[in-house]
Amino acid sequence: MTTPRVEGLDRLGAEAFADACTSALDRHADPETASNHPHYMARAEVRYALGNDVEEVVDDLQFASLCLRRAPAKWRDKALSRFRGRRLEPLETALAAGSRPLAVALGEDFGFSFDVLLAGLEEEAVVGDVKSVTSYFGSRTVVDARDLQGLALVLHAGMLTGLLRGDGKSVLLALEIFNEEVRPAREGGNGNLAWIDRAEMLAGACKAILLRRPRPLGEQLHALVGRERTDTKKRVDNGVRALIEQGHGSLDLAIPALVALARWRGVEPECDDAEAATTLEAWGRAQVRLSSG
Repeated sequence: MTTPRVEGLDRLGAEAFADACTSALDRHADPETASNHPHYMARAEVRYALGNDVEEVVDDLQFASLCLRRAPAKWRDKALSRFRGRRLEPLETALAAGSRPLAVALGEDFGFSFDVLLAGLEEEAVVGDVKSVTSYFGSRTVVDARDLQGLALVLHAGMLTGLLRGDGKSVLLALEIFNEEVRPAREGGNGNLAWIDRAEMLAGACKAILLRRPRPLGEQLHALVGRERTDTKKRVDNGVRALIEQGHGSLDLAIPALVALARWRGVEPECDDAEAATTLEAWGRAQVRLSSG
């Protein structure tokens, strides 16, 4: 019997929910039908929380990505959150699944060119999604903490897309704006420091991947793994354990997404923490095994 990754998890309840996801998936003859996407995502989250082998989680993420690939426009239309749901989460899911051809295809469907966005030349759908979370690209100013947090989301998605496409210029532009607008907020007290901490970890990891620096990459991924555990514990302590048992909030997709991008650029993270290193290695092995199988 595996040890749950989430302390205090109701194993029987979580397993029952995973079984319900499987039953919902079994009702469709075509496993890649678009309506299966939320069931794969929820089962991936619950399997991760239960402590299952990450290969099972990556398998679900691959099928979820295939569902997105089948009908990207349909998914963008139904996503509840305009930028995170329509752009960032599908992109992170595709990267975390570990199949480069699939990630490249979905990067075209859900990603965007940051330098083109900055020049005001991106397609209208992308601009609309970006404007839903930040006004920065229209005014070149940040009006409040929420606007700043939205900018950080856009910058992260731009860095991920740039790394996926081998577009170093876009990554560097996004990092430059991050350093000018997001990082100073720590000193200015503009916004919640918790999300800024995570944003800095993500930006640092993207920079390390771009510059092929194993040690800084390992340090940032170690911090993200620790942050994932801490955030999940806080959710349990705050009484939302039931949501975790129903496929919400145990898995930070950014971690396996960054692991995949690093592997594709030939950067192996150097991590001194044995537990974090084991987690990162497990993601990498599962991605390689399933994408080549």
